[in-house]
Amino acid sequence: MKSRSLKALVAVVLMGGAMSMVGCNSGPSRITAGSIRANMTPELQTTAMTSEQHKTRVARSVDHTLRQIWDDLDYIFLVDQPSRLSPYPIP
Repeated sequence: MKSRSLKALVAVVLMGGAMSMVGCNSGPSRITAGSIRANMTPELQTTAMTSEQHKTRVARSVDHTLRQIWDDLDYIFLVDQPSRLSPYPIP
């Protein structure tokens, strides 16, 4: 009976020592109430988007805008559709 309680005591001491070595974050990146108040949503870049989602939205917008330029140029130079000014059918 004594050896069982001695083993339990040793196990508790070892586990306590191990837990004290790997315990809470106590290094320079320690989380404090002030750091939370300074940036309450660190993963968000905009109101509702993460940095990667924002980059994707910008890339999609630039891609769409650059492709739209060609449609706009066709419209400006009147090549987006055939002319309807002639009363005769034009092949």
